[in-house]
Amino acid sequence: MDMIKELFSSEFGIMSAIVILFIIGMAFYFIWLFIRKSGQKK
Repeated sequence: MDMIKELFSSEFGIMSAIVILFIIGMAFYFIWLFIRKSGQKK
């Protein structure tokens, strides 16, 4: 619980949380993109 408080209480922690969320979102986007492209015919 202390780590979560520290993550959202400092400026660097908030930036880190934004970067983590961005990377997770980018991973889901690429998974969706690869699945969609693999089903298409050339």
